Amino acid sequence: MKQNILIFSPREVNATKGGIERVSETLAKNLMLNGYGVVFMSVERTGNQDYHCVAPQYFTRDSDNVQWILEIVRKHDIRLIINQMSFFKYCPKSSLPDYIKVVTVMHDSYYAMYQRLELNSFRRWNWKRVIKGLLCSTYEQSDRIVVFFKPFIDEYRFFCPYLKEEKFVVIPNFNSFENPKPSSKERKLLWVGRHNEWHKRPTDILKVWSILENQFPDWSIDVLGDGPDGDRIRELQKTLKLVRCTIHGCKDPRSFYKVASIVCMTSAFESFGMILTEGMQFGCVPVAYDSCTAIRNLIQDKYNGILVTPFDVDEYARKLAAVMSDEETCAMLSEVATHSVEKFDPKNVFPLWLKLIGSL
Repeated sequence: MKQNILIFSPREVNATKGGIERVSETLAKNLMLNGYGVVFMSVERTGNQDYHCVAPQYFTRDSDNVQWILEIVRKHDIRLIINQMSFFKYCPKSSLPDYIKVVTVMHDSYYAMYQRLELNSFRRWNWKRVIKGLLCSTYEQSDRIVVFFKPFIDEYRFFCPYLKEEKFVVIPNFNSFENPKPSSKERKLLWVGRHNEWHKRPTDILKVWSILENQFPDWSIDVLGDGPDGDRIRELQKTLKLVRCTIHGCKDPRSFYKVASIVCMTSAFESFGMILTEGMQFGCVPVAYDSCTAIRNLIQDKYNGILVTPFDVDEYARKLAAVMSDEETCAMLSEVATHSVEKFDPKNVFPLWLKLIGSL
């Protein structure tokens, strides 16, 4: 019998809620199909009682987390922990039995964040110092560090330059959806993400749409998600007097991907940019700021999508308008985009996980 694995998630594993949650569930399903036992432990609850998780799920406590985690580890005879971020905050590696291995997946791009900091020189230096401590500690406590693309190894080592490359493993995220069915596209744009201005820059897409709305009376835009800047987004929609712009809140994006012709991302930084690959699975043309390494590993400009100079709203609107007004180009980009993300299908990515687990 194969070993049992605990997947630690910063948020409740509910595939309708977000990218880490979806890839955690996909990973768990494939592990179980290959004979591994899986349990989840998560930090934040979503409160969705109707969602049925694919594996037993536990939650951290307000206190005594080390003992609680050790109890779960013993109960399920855990031999490997896949840390989808923040595990060591609740249980240092030194508290675990020696036979347990920990693999940490880097879901944040601290290097990209650093490039976008609007701080004075002292505060930038201090931020870098804090991140260096976090990343060096994570490296020391992890048996392997998984990054999505090879350039991320150098970006990690920007903070901790003397780390050995041998501990890093390159495994991209899975595609979120299994065999999405093709459907006819409508003249719709789609933006999906957390309403956090510093990270996702949702106000940019509303500003872009305010330029385009009168030019394209037969097009509309759907905006999904919510967050700390949600009220700000809704107020801006009113201020700009946007008519064919619907802010839906947090919803399962699949029905929106099916009909949207173009998926837009305005993020200042991303570690992967799953809304792009999700949209591409459904044949949406991806348009995004060329703002970080992750984007350049997903979109080849004018081949399977469109890249825009960060954070040029006018250029974003011009390039969107060019695609929206040219059905032939839009169809070509859509077809190439759909095929270009097949490399992230579980059948292609999961063998890398099997190889990693076998090496431990």
